[in-house]
Amino acid sequence: MLNMSMTLQDQSIADDRMRGEIAVLLAETRQISVNTFLASALAAAALIAGTAALVRLFFQGGRVHVHTHQSNTKPHGRIARLMLHLVA
Repeated sequence: MLNMSMTLQDQSIADDRMRGEIAVLLAETRQISVNTFLASALAAAALIAGTAALVRLFFQGGRVHVHTHQSNTKPHGRIARLMLHLVA
């Protein structure tokens, strides 16, 4: 026949186990909260960066600026002058 009553030592062990399980659950909850915050902060940063890039393209008119080196010497030959005229 089983003895259903717990001794004080058994009760103390059970309480310690329950406290340990509660501590584990609290730690996991805190980790989930931190991960949720970081994920939302990262998503917000990506949204802000994407919006800034689109606004910049909108205000630039979609143009791509290419800086070319212009030398002080004049091109020699008819084809070179024509190419320089087409590039500029």
